[in-house]
Amino acid sequence: MLACMNRSTPFCRLNVEAWMDARDSWLTAQQK
Repeated sequence: MLACMNRSTPFCRLNVEAWMDARDSWLTAQQK
């Protein structure tokens, strides 16, 4: 996921965005 250094490709960009969303959701759950 993060091993993909070429973020200009749509597939890698989707992976990075998906990971960011998952992290944000996890952080939000931890704060409750």
